[in-house]
Amino acid sequence: MKAIEKELLKQIDNVSGKVILVGISFDAFIKKIEKSKKIKTVDLLNSIKISDKDNKNNKDKSVDIPLKKMRKIYKNKNIDYIFIDYNHISKYLKDFVSHSIFINKKTIYIVFKSNIEASYVKRLYENYGCKTNLEKIGRSHLLTIDTNNVKTNKFKDSVLKISVKTEKILDLIEKYI
Repeated sequence: MKAIEKELLKQIDNVSGKVILVGISFDAFIKKIEKSKKIKTVDLLNSIKISDKDNKNNKDKSVDIPLKKMRKIYKNKNIDYIFIDYNHISKYLKDFVSHSIFINKKTIYIVFKSNIEASYVKRLYENYGCKTNLEKIGRSHLLTIDTNNVKTNKFKDSVLKISVKTEKILDLIEKYI
């Protein structure tokens, strides 16, 4: 078992309420979530299914939801924890950051393979005023984002998106000069 997987298994002990998983798919993690009594619901934003096999009377614990519809489906500050593998959100990063802050009320965990990507995403979350902590665990990096007291609105989202776009344009110009 990898070091990052062991760290995520430790984090599950403290998790309660509603959880979203994006791309986290190793078996020990899934089994621990299935056994946890503190976790009310688990929504998956990928193709892996989790079902509550112990109680056949209850419905499945999981729902499969596309990433683009996160903000429409979940209400403001409705989710307690989000566990993410960066490879699954890299295409949707500019929208995902604002959506995840909008729907989350406690903590977001993101797993990275590269420190460059991790520091970039850390900066995006810090633009919103989130408290972040980046740790190197084995060969991977774990970014922990605390969204307890962060407030969002559409104007702030649009201003931050414009600033990110201008920063990317300036980086491209800097590369070619």
